[in-house]
Amino acid sequence: PSWRLLTSVDLGTRSDTKEPNRSPDIAILPVLRVPQNCPRTYKLTAFDPDGDKVRCRYGNVQNVECGNCDQPSGFHLNPDSCTLQYNNASYDYRSYAFEMVVEDFPRGHIALQYSDGSQSWKTPTTTTAAPTTTAAPTTTTAAPTTTTAAPTSTTAAPTTTTAAPTTTAAPTTTTAAPTTTTAAPTTTSAPPTTPTSPLSKLPLHFSLLVDKPVPSCQPGHYLPEYVSPTPKNGAHIHAEVDMEVEIRVKAQSSLSTIQDIIFSGPLNTRKHRTTHNEFVITWTPTSDHLGNHYVICFAVESVSGSNVYQSDMRCVVVDVGKKQVEANVICSQSTMRVEIEKSSFPRLSEDDLRLNDPSNVVCSLKTHSNSTHVIGIIPLNSCGTQIEEDEEYLKFKNEITTFDKNTDLITRTHLLEVQFYCQYPKRGNVTQSFTAHRNSTTVWEKGFGKFTYQFEFYPDAQFQTMIDPHYYPLEYDLGSRIYMQIEASSSLNNTELFVESCSAAPYDNPNYMPAYPIIMNGCQMDPTVIIHSADHQRQFKFSMEAFKFIGLHEQVYISCSVLMCQAGEPNTRCSQGCMNNLGGIDRRKRDTATQTSSHLVSQGPLRMRRSAERAESPVANLNLNLVFIAGCLVAAVGMISGVAVYKAKTAKVKYQPLSTFES
Repeated sequence: PSWRLLTSVDLGTRSDTKEPNRSPDIAILPVLRVPQNCPRTYKLTAFDPDGDKVRCRYGNVQNVECGNCDQPSGFHLNPDSCTLQYNNASYDYRSYAFEMVVEDFPRGHIALQYSDGSQSWKTPTTTTAAPTTTAAPTTTTAAPTTTTAAPTSTTAAPTTTTAAPTTTAAPTTTTAAPTTTTAAPTTTSAPPTTPTSPLSKLPLHFSLLVDKPVPSCQPGHYLPEYVSPTPKNGAHIHAEVDMEVEIRVKAQSSLSTIQDIIFSGPLNTRKHRTTHNEFVITWTPTSDHLGNHYVICFAVESVSGSNVYQSDMRCVVVDVGKKQVEANVICSQSTMRVEIEKSSFPRLSEDDLRLNDPSNVVCSLKTHSNSTHVIGIIPLNSCGTQIEEDEEYLKFKNEITTFDKNTDLITRTHLLEVQFYCQYPKRGNVTQSFTAHRNSTTVWEKGFGKFTYQFEFYPDAQFQTMIDPHYYPLEYDLGSRIYMQIEASSSLNNTELFVESCSAAPYDNPNYMPAYPIIMNGCQMDPTVIIHSADHQRQFKFSMEAFKFIGLHEQVYISCSVLMCQAGEPNTRCSQGCMNNLGGIDRRKRDTATQTSSHLVSQGPLRMRRSAERAESPVANLNLNLVFIAGCLVAAVGMISGVAVYKAKTAKVKYQPLSTFES
C-alpha cells in the first residue's frame, strides 16, 4: 500500500510540567508473523514521559492518516490498552498492512501556553465505553470543546472555555460559563461527538504475515519459547550515558531450530549470538539520550524445513540516566584491571566489596586498593570470571558487589553492582610473551587457613618428576596416556582432598561449553581413566588416554573442581565419593568448618602431536584459537558493562589500547 507518515505535535508549554509536551515512545517490529491457526496477542509497549494516557487507533482520515484505511478482519484492537489480538483469520495466508495512530491525552485538565501569548486547554479523553447520549443544549457555545469535561459536573464547567484549536474565542465565554454550571450537574448526557484533540499524533505502521498453519501452537514446540534470562514484556532497563547496555534473549523450541532474532530500537542498536545460544542486543546511549526513554522490541525466529516460526513479540523500555560511578577497565594478556573512584560511593569501602568468587587470595580487592580508588587485578581464569564467545570476540566478565559478611555466599543488599568485562578479538598475531604453564593456586578458608593446590603433568606412572614448565604446551599422540597429579599442601594434617569433577575445554574456564567430561560428581566419565595410588590423603593421581577432543581444537586445558574436608568426618562431600544422583549431594551452607567450598584448578594447554601429512585442523570452522592466552591481541577493549549503585547505578566506559606483537 501507499503509506503516509504524518506526525502532529502540540508545541505549547504545559501548565502541569512547565515544559512542552513530550510525545510517547512506542515501537513495534516492522514485520510480524503468526501461523494461521494460532491466536496471539500483541501488547504494544508505549511509554509516555509526561505520564499521559496513550491510546492507539486505526487511521481513519484517508490520504492523511492512512492510504486505504483498511481495518483487517480477524484482528481486534483495544485502543485504551494498545493491544492487538489476532483471532484465527480463516482466509488466505498473506501479509496485512496496519496503518495506526498513537495519541497521548492528559490525565487531568491542563492549559497550553504559546509563544504568541495565546493558550488552549486539553482535557482527558473518554474511554471507548463512555456513554454517548445527547449533550445538554444549555452549553452550546462552549460545548464543542467539552467532550470529556461534561462528566465531571460543576468542577469541569470552567473548562468549557477550551476551544482547543479556537483559542481566541474561548476567553469570551469564561464569564458566562459559571452561570450555566447549575444546570450542568443535572444532565447525565455525554459530551458532544466532537472528540477531545490529543496532545500529539504519531504514525505506527507495520505489516503482519499470516503463515500456513503449524502442527502445534504450544510455545516451545515449533514456536520459540522464551527462557531465562529474557526480560519480561514492558520491563524497564536502566542505562547510563556512554555505557553499553545489554539485553540478553534466549529461546528454545524442540521441533524446530532457533535461527535468528529480529529487533527494532534506537540508532546503532546491535545484536550478536553467543556460543551459549543466547542473543545479545546492545546499545550505547550518548549524552543526547540523557533523561529520555527508548523502547526496544524483539522476537526470535526458528525454522523447520522451509517454514519460519516467530515467537511472540516482547518490548522493553530503556531509561537513560546520568553516570553514578567513575570506573576504568584495563585489559592485559592474562588479567583485567578495574579501578573505581571511592568518591562515587562514599558509604562503602573495599572491605564491603567482593568479586564473583573471592576465595582465592589473588581475588581480594584489598591488595591493590588505595585511599582514592578500589582496585582489582583479576586473572582471566579465576575469581569467578565468566567467559562468553561469539563469532568474532572472546569476552571475559566479572562483577564487584557488596556483601554482608565475609562468609556470606549470597548477598541480599546489593548497594553496589559493578559489572565489567574485557573483550578480545579471536584473530591476531602471536606474541613472544606467552607463558603456558599455570602456577599453583593459593586459597584461604575459615577453619582450614591458607592452603595451596598444585596441578601438574608427569611423564609416566611413577609420578616422580613433574614435566618442566618450559616444555608447555604439551603434545601427545592419540591414545598415549596423560599422567596428572593434584596435590594440596596445608598446615593442617587431618585433612583430605576430594576431586569432584574434571573436564577438558579450549579454555581453562569451567563455564565454557562444549567441554569434555572426565570426572563428574566424583565419578569417572571417560572409560580410559585410571586412579593411581596416592602417597597421602591430600594427593590425587590419575591418568587417561589422549582423546580426540584435543585434536578438535588448537589446544585444550584440563580443569578440575576440588575441595578439602576434615579427614574421617562423616557426611562431607569427601566421604560421599561418587554420586550419580545429584539430588543426594547436600550443598547447604555449613555450620562448622568440616569442608571447604569448591575451587577450580587447571593446567595446560595440551595439543595433539601433528605429523607432516596431517591437515591443520579437522574442524577449522570452530575457530577456537586461544587468542586471549596466546596474546593475539590486535585490539582489546575493557568495559564497564553494567552497574547498579544504591539499587540502580552504572559506570562510564573507557578504552585502553593494547600494544600489538608480531612473530
